[in-house]
Amino acid sequence: MTRWLLKTVAADGAAYGDFVWPLEVGAEVTAPDWSDAPKCGGGLHGLLDGRGDGALLDWSPDAVWLVAEVPADAHLVDLDGKVGIDGIVADTPYRVVDGALVEVES
Repeated sequence: MTRWLLKTVAADGAAYGDFVWPLEVGAEVTAPDWSDAPKCGGGLHGLLDGRGDGALLDWSPDAVWLVAEVPADAHLVDLDGKVGIDGIVADTPYRVVDGALVEVES
């Protein structure tokens, strides 16, 4: 079964801790600080299969929504409302425009 990571970032890809997510389709994203400890701070964070704490997402009009396939061999850790993961391959970035997802041109 394919799993997905849902993540929101600023318009330039910036996220918490000065990490910048690439907005190019197919970009490999790895966590330089990966840790399997069940605490925030180590790894890439998002909502597994879009499930979790929606308050952790950026709902502003200029936010970019990332949906990425979770590799079968990925390391995941449950962080209570989100997950930490060691790496993903980026899929198409989107923005919400008038209630619809629109691809972000890279």
